[in-house]
Amino acid sequence: SSPGPRPPFIITEGMNRSIAGRKFSPARDNSRLSGAQQSQIRQQYAAQIENLDSLFGRILAKLEATGQAANTLVAVTSDHGEQLGEQNVWGKKQPWEPSLRV
Repeated sequence: SSPGPRPPFIITEGMNRSIAGRKFSPARDNSRLSGAQQSQIRQQYAAQIENLDSLFGRILAKLEATGQAANTLVAVTSDHGEQLGEQNVWGKKQPWEPSLRV
């Protein structure tokens, strides 16, 4: 069961298990989707972030195990965040706080 590569936004069974039963509040100011739809999208986004966190952890552990951590610089960058329904926006369309602070 390889962690990748796979197209963006594909949630694996393991990722679904990691978020099972967890609740995420809907956006305060979103009227386009129901609260249940918003919660599901936010759950899946959390699963993706947790999956990335786990993969980064594996890389760092491998660096430690092979004695390379002290001589390695790991830089993690991103080009944007996600609105996740705030201000009635899904995705990255406006330069508002949730999209800028990554």
